[in-house]
Amino acid sequence: MNKKNLMLLVLICLTLLVIGCSTKTKLNNTSTNMESDQVRKYADPMAQSILEAMNEKNYEKFSKDFAVVMKESLDSKSFDLLSKDFDKRIGVFQALSFSSIEKQQKYTIVVYNAKYTNEPKGVIVRVVFEQDNNSNLVSGLYFDSPNLREK
Repeated sequence: MNKKNLMLLVLICLTLLVIGCSTKTKLNNTSTNMESDQVRKYADPMAQSILEAMNEKNYEKFSKDFAVVMKESLDSKSFDLLSKDFDKRIGVFQALSFSSIEKQQKYTIVVYNAKYTNEPKGVIVRVVFEQDNNSNLVSGLYFDSPNLREK
C-alpha cells in the first residue's frame, strides 16, 4: 500500500471515528417517513450510480456528485486502485438495497446492503451526504465486508 492510499485510509478511519462518536438520529419511525423518502429520492440514484461507475471503471461518473474534499481525497489514480482491489476481493457489483438513514449534525448517512459476485455475505455501503448551496453532495463513502477486512 503506497503512502497516498495509507493516508486516505487513515482519513477515512478518522472520519468514521468522528461520525461514530457524534450524536445520531435514526430516521426509521413513522413521523420521519416523509423526510426519509426525501433523502432516498436523491441518495438512492447517487449510490447506485457510484457503484455502477466502479464496475464501468468510469471515474467521471463515480465522482460527479462528490463534494470538493471527496474529489481531492479520491482522485482518478486512487479510484483505479480501489476498483482493481474491489474486483479482486469482492467482485462485480450486482444489486443495492436500502437499509437505514441516520442524521449526524450536518451529515446524512445512508446505509445500504450491496450484493457483489465474490462476497456471499454482502457489502455494507455507507454514503455520507452534506448539503452545499441547496445541492446534496457525497462527502464520505465507506465499504465493509468480510473480504474487504482481510489483509
